[in-house]
Amino acid sequence: MKKLLILVLCVLLLLSSCMNATEPAVTGKVETAPEKEETVTETVVITETEAETEAETQPDTAKPENVLANFDTDLLDFVSSGTAGNFVVSPISLKYALGLSLAGADGKTKEQILNAVCPDEAVFEDYIKKFNRFVEYFEHESELMKEDYRDNPSKYPLSPDDSLKVADSVWRRQDLPELKDGYRLASEMYGAELKEFDRQTVISDVNEWVRRNTCNMIKRTLPDSYDVEDLAVLIVNALYFKDAWASVFEVYGEDDFTTKDGDVVKKEYIKCKLRCGYYKDEKTQILDVPMRHSVSVAFVIGSTDDLHKNLEKMSRSDITVYLPKIDVETSLTHGELCDFLKERGVTDAFVKGSADFSRMSDTQLYISDIIQKAKLSLDENGVEASAATVIANDTYALPSVVKINRAFSFFIHTTETKEDTGKNVVLFEGMIVK
Repeated sequence: MKKLLILVLCVLLLLSSCMNATEPAVTGKVETAPEKEETVTETVVITETEAETEAETQPDTAKPENVLANFDTDLLDFVSSGTAGNFVVSPISLKYALGLSLAGADGKTKEQILNAVCPDEAVFEDYIKKFNRFVEYFEHESELMKEDYRDNPSKYPLSPDDSLKVADSVWRRQDLPELKDGYRLASEMYGAELKEFDRQTVISDVNEWVRRNTCNMIKRTLPDSYDVEDLAVLIVNALYFKDAWASVFEVYGEDDFTTKDGDVVKKEYIKCKLRCGYYKDEKTQILDVPMRHSVSVAFVIGSTDDLHKNLEKMSRSDITVYLPKIDVETSLTHGELCDFLKERGVTDAFVKGSADFSRMSDTQLYISDIIQKAKLSLDENGVEASAATVIANDTYALPSVVKINRAFSFFIHTTETKEDTGKNVVLFEGMIVK
C-alpha cells in the first residue's frame, strides 16, 4: 500500500524535509536592506510552605505556559546548532501548523505533540485564540491610523501601511474521503480554508496560495521537483507582518560589528533616541525597541534563558539606540523541524502505522515532512516579515546609549494591549552572528 502523507506548510521562515537531514540552507545579509524592515516565513508540516508544597506542585519549567515560552528559545537554539550563519524562523507559524495537526491527532500521537508544544491542550488553544484576537486588534488599529493619515498626513513621517495577517488552509487530495466533521469544526478556530488538490497542480496551487497570503514575499514554497506521489493532506500556514518603529530612526552609517567568532566587520547602522525597555544581568543584555502597534523587537546579547521573565523585569528609559540593518532569509528544507520535534519526544507522528490522525480522517496518515521558509528585513523605516509554516535582582544604572554592535539574537514579539490578547507571543526570532 502506498504511504499517505500529511503536508503542513507554515509560511514564515523555514523550509524543511524529514527525508534527507542535512545542514539547513541559510542565507543572511546585513549590509543592505529594503526601505522597510521585512520578514517572511513559511512552515510546512507534512503529516501523515515551600517545603510542604514542593512535592504537590509541578516544577516551574513543566507548567504548560512555560513549555510554550521555552519552545521559542529551544527552537532558536536548535536551529543555531545546525548553522554557522545568520538565520530567522517563526515559532508562531510552526505552532499554528502543529495546532492544525494536533486537532486531527489522537492517542499517543496527540499526547506526544502536546507534550512538545504545551502539555495542556486548553492552555494551547487559549494561546492561539488570544493571538487571533491580537491580529484583529493590530488590523483594527492599523485601519484607524490609515484613516487618520488620510485626514492628517502631516502627523506621520511615513505613510502607514502596517499589516499583520495569518492564513491557514488544509488541502485534501481529491480522490480521498472527506475530512471528518469533528476535524472540520476544530479547524474553524484557525479560520482554515478547506481545499482539494490533485497531484498535477498541487505544487503550483500551494505556491500561489502562499504567495498571495504573504504579499508576494514568499513566491515559491514547494520546488517543482517536490515528490507529491503519496501526498494526502497538506496543512499550510502563512504569516505576514509589517510595522514601523514607534519613533523615527535615521541612517547612521557604517560602523564596526563583532561577529560570534570575534572578527570585526563593517555594517550599516540606524540610530534613534527613544524610550525603550532595557535589562541586564551577568548573563544577558536585552534592549526592547517598540513598534507602532503593540509589537516590539527584543535584541539580546548573551543568554536567551528566561527571556520572557526578563522581558517582564525591564526598566524603561530614554536611550540612544544604534541598530544594524538586517536582511536575512532562511529555508529549512532537510528535516530540521522534524528533528526538533523528535528531540522533544514526538516520535509516533512520523511513523507509518504508529501515527494516529484518526480525528482528521479514516485514511492512514503520518507526518513525512515539515518545511518552513522565512524572510526578514529591518531598516530605519521598520520591519517586514513573512513565514510559512525567544536573573539578577541586583540594581544597575540604566545606560544612556546602547549600540548593538556584536553578535545577537532578536525576537519580534507582541506586547500588552487593553484587550485580552496574548503578550510575548514570538512572531519571528533569529540570530545575527556575522
